[in-house]
Amino acid sequence: MLIGVQKESFAQTTVAYSGMTSITCPASPTATISPNVSGLTFSQITRGGGVACNSFATGINGSGFTSATAAIALAANKFYTFNILADATTSFTVSQVVIYSSVSAVNGITCDLQYNIDGGGNTSLGTFTPTTTGTAFTFTPGSSIPVSSSESINFFIVPYGGSLAGTTCRILNNTSITVTSSVIPTTFTSIQTGLWSDGSTWV
Repeated sequence: MLIGVQKESFAQTTVAYSGMTSITCPASPTATISPNVSGLTFSQITRGGGVACNSFATGINGSGFTSATAAIALAANKFYTFNILADATTSFTVSQVVIYSSVSAVNGITCDLQYNIDGGGNTSLGTFTPTTTGTAFTFTPGSSIPVSSSESINFFIVPYGGSLAGTTCRILNNTSITVTSSVIPTTFTSIQTGLWSDGSTWV
């Protein structure tokens, strides 16, 4: 009898959102999400129900970000969100998130990047302050965030603190997430007959 374990690991992959273009509200733009990672499903970036829709040529856009704190904005559904779902045979970790963002005018908007696992409590990865020029804001957790099979990690980009409700905040093309995935170990058993000391006799 031969008992073994198979585990296939994958190299670290950076998955980017690109190709978002202008839309007709209340639609959200559809991004090209690539490259594909086997066993993982990456959602589109969407607006929370409290965000007023605006169109933009290179990203998803909205307004109404005047909440005093991120907690108030989150409760009012004033955020952008996306998620990554693992299938039943795949687990993964997240080691970096890069958010490209800009605003239509600088008037106090700060963004809080948060995540949760399978709808649990949110954890903040930090804040950033976008300007009128599209800029990359990089977040690298102290240790990679683990996500088990059949679970999802849900990200929330929560703009708040603006002084004018009409100021827009955008999440732009080239926003990306770096993941490392692996297949759950599979145990297999093989029953052989023959002399243990002589593999040529096994059948």
